[in-house]
Amino acid sequence: MNVYAYASNCRSLIEELEESMTEEDDVLLRADLAETGAAAFGKWWNENRELAYAYMKATPSQRKRRKAWASPQIRRRLVLISVYKLRHAELLLDHIDDLLLEADQSYRGMAVSAAKACRQLMKTKVPYRP
Repeated sequence: MNVYAYASNCRSLIEELEESMTEEDDVLLRADLAETGAAAFGKWWNENRELAYAYMKATPSQRKRRKAWASPQIRRRLVLISVYKLRHAELLLDHIDDLLLEADQSYRGMAVSAAKACRQLMKTKVPYRP
């Protein structure tokens, strides 16, 4: 699979996860985040990073079966983290795909192109939901 296809599949996965959230889920997630606070949520995020990666990788049927994801609050938080991180992944894969289009240049030219792409990547703001 080429890099563009991986980026496209990231977009599809983002849509799948977003569609799994109802309007009520969005309201409850906002309330949860407001009640928890940014610092506490950031701590939770760091402590559950691997759980979030597993959630991203799982199929919808696998997500429904796993007990660690049964709590609606946990599921909503995992969707939030997953969508946010997958947007970063899509952005990175798009930049890699662009770089590979320039692969016929010298290694010095590629290094400069990569540095420019990295700068652009670091400047790009990824939307945060909700």
